[in-house]
Amino acid sequence: MSPRVRRSAIFQIRPAVAAGALVGRLLALSPGMMPRSALITAVAGTVLTLIGIGIGAVIGMARDRLRDDRPRPVPGFWLGVGLLIVGSAVGLAARHELAVRSALGVPPIGVGWIVAATVVPVLTAAAVIAIRPRVLLTAAAATVLVTSAIGLSGPAVATAPSVPDSAAMLYGPLTEPGSFAQRADRLVSRWVAAGGLAERAVVVAVPTGSGWVDAGTVEGARRHFDGSVRVLALQYDDVASWKAFVSSPARAGDSATALVAAVARRIDRSPQTQRPQMYLAGQSLGAVGADAARGWARRTGVDLAGTVLAGPPAGTIEEVPACERRVVLANDDDPVTAFGVSLLWRPIDDRPWLPVASLLATALDLPAALSVSTGHGHRYGLEQGLAFGDLPPGCQPIGPRAAS
Repeated sequence: MSPRVRRSAIFQIRPAVAAGALVGRLLALSPGMMPRSALITAVAGTVLTLIGIGIGAVIGMARDRLRDDRPRPVPGFWLGVGLLIVGSAVGLAARHELAVRSALGVPPIGVGWIVAATVVPVLTAAAVIAIRPRVLLTAAAATVLVTSAIGLSGPAVATAPSVPDSAAMLYGPLTEPGSFAQRADRLVSRWVAAGGLAERAVVVAVPTGSGWVDAGTVEGARRHFDGSVRVLALQYDDVASWKAFVSSPARAGDSATALVAAVARRIDRSPQTQRPQMYLAGQSLGAVGADAARGWARRTGVDLAGTVLAGPPAGTIEEVPACERRVVLANDDDPVTAFGVSLLWRPIDDRPWLPVASLLATALDLPAALSVSTGHGHRYGLEQGLAFGDLPPGCQPIGPRAAS
């Protein structure tokens, strides 16, 4: 075979490989609710296209083992049709991206975004398709491994915890020695010394994995209780929430439970005239911990006036009766509250849904969930504290502290 024939042969594309590349490319363009950066767009387009190519190559090799004849390469006409389909999908994706950015007040896309959505995935796919099938599979597998490694080796250690600078805030940092119970007792002693027993309410706020407490929770609670409230928070970790959720999800609930128990013991030893109502609050991973502490309080008979959870990850909090004094806040476009494996087979609430595509689109929304304005994505504000006024009125607190 002449060199010229050999060069042309390597660009012949098997039908299964071409179909896999097309499906992967279209899945990467699934419309989401958050703005996607050029980097996310390029990486998603490239990775999903290569995964599709790899799956197509596997199917093609399995077919070769079952049948003696090899399928004819995809004709140039149909390759052109495929590129036309991809081009149309990119145009629709760009239009959707512009609409999302306009609604969220984010700057519109530019030339870089278009290049990331078109040139990068296509050139990478062409380069991979031009190599032998076994090498192609190795490249696809390596792409998945490298992408996973990059994601898991991202900035796991968080910066110093951001704690609201408010007279209503009392915080127990992780640098303090002792167990959760010991640290909780010391924090409660500080609260008592600051006159907390003479106020209307005390809020146990569960931080995120980095130890962050949202200022909106503190200020909203201060407004709702007319300043007669203290917010207590006990830090349980100092890493990004995703790593805390993967490595030690129970720490959020254990620390919150220890603090609730310490507050309850101190209130129980106080005169009837100095028994503030106790509330729980948490956002994101903090919501998971707060709900765990709420469940513990219900099982052990500890009196809670109510719980507010903001942006809990999908499937992480307990189902409760409608009369339970609990409010769950979730922005309509928050991908954290929607993302879960169940998106493969059923929708979340009334959001648009397609099998597989919705799961991938929601996953691609996660990186931008905190880069939008309050009230969108995974950003919450004063409504977290003000929501104490929205607790279901039918379920009143039980016990001697029921009266305000």
